[in-house]
Amino acid sequence: MNYKDMDIYEVLKCAATTRDEEGFYNTVRQFTLIEFVNQMRREDPRFDALYRTEPGRGLFYAGSRFDKLKVGNRWEVDINIVLKMPEVHRITEIDPNLPHFMKIKPVSVDQQIKPLLAPSGHIDPVKVFEVLQRAANLALAKLGGRWKTQNGVNVRLDHEVKNPYVLRLMPQSEQFPDLISIDLVAAFEISIDKLPAATRDRIRSIQEQHNVKQARCLAVALPVVSKQYLQIDFPGIARELMKNKPSLKGSIRILKFERNLFREPYDKIFSYCYKNLGLLEVLDKPDDDLWKIECLWERYCEMRERLANHLIFNHMPDAFIPALNLMKRVKDLHVKESLGGYLRKKRFCTRRPSRQWQRKHPDQIFKMDDDVESHHYY
Repeated sequence: MNYKDMDIYEVLKCAATTRDEEGFYNTVRQFTLIEFVNQMRREDPRFDALYRTEPGRGLFYAGSRFDKLKVGNRWEVDINIVLKMPEVHRITEIDPNLPHFMKIKPVSVDQQIKPLLAPSGHIDPVKVFEVLQRAANLALAKLGGRWKTQNGVNVRLDHEVKNPYVLRLMPQSEQFPDLISIDLVAAFEISIDKLPAATRDRIRSIQEQHNVKQARCLAVALPVVSKQYLQIDFPGIARELMKNKPSLKGSIRILKFERNLFREPYDKIFSYCYKNLGLLEVLDKPDDDLWKIECLWERYCEMRERLANHLIFNHMPDAFIPALNLMKRVKDLHVKESLGGYLRKKRFCTRRPSRQWQRKHPDQIFKMDDDVESHHYY
């Protein structure tokens, strides 16, 4: 298919999934996930004691699928299982190589949190992951690798033991047989006020400028990256910044769709780079009127040029913690220079739609509002 002959809305339609697909896979995932977590709690008292039981606080739905940035029919989702954190705690150290990873030390230690602590008294990411892994394995064994959802879909279950813990759902459906992959990680909520001064002040500045009200962020256990530090993440703030900005989400999806078409070596540019690219643009352009669907072509062209510059100059600051250079994660300098040069020289879709067509059709082609799964927690 020659995308150069297509206008930008037509390309966006190619990057989307159908409503029937979304409805089926979202329902299977949701029914199965809730039952699986409940089974984890029933089978493992230690996990149950740590799990946040307040309504809407135990699971945080993160990642591209829930940010409306996913392209194609790969049904992969990221779920943070939120555990209890003692209210009195402090951040004692920042990883010198990864400034978004920090050590957290509870000041008041109770019996629930004690098994998760390193000898130094800090929360140990390895021990946190082991609690999640044990409970998930017990739940999987109890369910016997099979589950029938409330709407009557038979699902086979298995898993991959790595970090994150990957729960795999295989619907027994001829029409919708695709694998659903759920990445489970354990996380804690912490107050933004507890963050180091430079990070805290930047987050507060972003919130004030963009009228975002989020009191907490996440500290995620990822021992595959760090066995001592927790990753500080701001998915709730990011989601609020992107809310009601259809040309932002559309631009990110087209850029990711283009990457996926070329695959190697460009697929080494990981998905969060594209999301972060969009967040940087929003921080520079806080006016919501600039992000209406009618502005898709302009915003897409600007973001494509900005991505090229980040790649060529080998530097992309994290939107929330600018000391973190996301380009360091992409090790192959030639890949970055090659993709950056391509983005500067060649246009993916070159035909701009008419103003009359824009006014008449965008909402029918691509609905980017936030009325579905807009909340963070379930």
